[in-house]
Amino acid sequence: MDILTKDVEFKQGEVATLSIWDIGGQQRFEFIRSTFYKGAAGALLVFDLTREQTYIEVRKWLTEIRQFAGQDIPFVLIGNKYDLLEDVGEVIDRDEARALAESENSIYIETSAKTGINVDEAFTELTRRIIESRTQ
Repeated sequence: MDILTKDVEFKQGEVATLSIWDIGGQQRFEFIRSTFYKGAAGALLVFDLTREQTYIEVRKWLTEIRQFAGQDIPFVLIGNKYDLLEDVGEVIDRDEARALAESENSIYIETSAKTGINVDEAFTELTRRIIESRTQ
């Protein structure tokens, strides 16, 4: 598990500091995940574009998050490791991932932690969604 903070400029001149808890989807963390969901303001649901099982787990994670953090918790669905698609090929139906996010009132973003593609955009989008949810 990793914990870090990140400053996100979500609007010109307005910055939010996020406390990010990367609790992972691995089986070994399952018994403690619910503890970390309580009090969460938002979630980045990240799956590996090169591993189908991680995409399959996303629905379970979303159910868990909503159970412990609330039905209306803002989230962004992220397909990570975009940089590997050229070598590995299409493993996940990316249109299905987009449709899943839209059906759950969210957005789908593809990122690469290795190259940094869309990583900041994912945090910015989540921050915007958190702030919008709190002003409604």
